[in-house]
Amino acid sequence: MTKIFKHMIAATALASLTVPAMAQDEPEEPRTTYSVSLLKFANGADGRWSEIREQYILPARAAAGMPEQEVHWIMAGEWDIMILTEMPGGLATLDTHGNPNGPAFMEAMLELVGSQEELDALWEEMQGLVATSSRTFTHTHP
Repeated sequence: MTKIFKHMIAATALASLTVPAMAQDEPEEPRTTYSVSLLKFANGADGRWSEIREQYILPARAAAGMPEQEVHWIMAGEWDIMILTEMPGGLATLDTHGNPNGPAFMEAMLELVGSQEELDALWEEMQGLVATSSRTFTHTHP
């Protein structure tokens, strides 16, 4: 009886070693990657920031085929706003040489603003509207 029990334990242990190997053969479910930006506005700058976003950023993102951003106005803590942006290409989206939406977004922004000088001035103004910021990246686990 002890011999049978030892064989059962050995068989169970051997079977448990094969489970991870079997799981690796299954395709991994895709994850959704997000950019999470936290902003603290300069005093009174939230209105102008929202105006620029509505007038230029959102239309340019739509023209470039980029996903809509989800905006959360934070009610407590040091941050004023959190922006969740889906990154369909995962972290590869950060590659400035391989991001298919980057050039289309910049082209749409340039068309909306009118000239490179005006676009540069708009980026500079937007930087002045934000006192501090932080960015991180997350992904879902299916």
